[in-house]
Amino acid sequence: MMSVFNSKLKARVPSQKNVIKLDKWYQNELPKKIKSRGKDPHLNHEEIVQTIKWKLARGKFRPNLTNLVRMNTPRVVMQETKKAFRKIAKNQDLQSAMTALCNLKGVGPAMASAVLSAGAPEIAPYMADECLFIFARC
Repeated sequence: MMSVFNSKLKARVPSQKNVIKLDKWYQNELPKKIKSRGKDPHLNHEEIVQTIKWKLARGKFRPNLTNLVRMNTPRVVMQETKKAFRKIAKNQDLQSAMTALCNLKGVGPAMASAVLSAGAPEIAPYMADECLFIFARC
């Protein structure tokens, strides 16, 4: 199944040689890293920058978003992602978790859902911009 997905992904975005590598990182490595932090799940600065690269490689490219995400300090990234995962763990409060992540520069609802989905897929779905556009047309 993943080989079909990877070939379709490669065909859809032929100019992005990194797209499959980023997708494997997001699907496999990032969730393990978040989970390995035990009762203190969070993303570090490098991981949130990599996540925006993953998101942009799969959807509409917005060149300034990566720079905006990079502007966040490592301390603020850790603080806000910890806060978001705490909200999810304690009360399954998806709205408050999304709000915490949206305090970061360059992070909107779609990016926030990508972060939360990597760390709590059973609670937080990833809602790509492209999915939201479908509902806007209804």
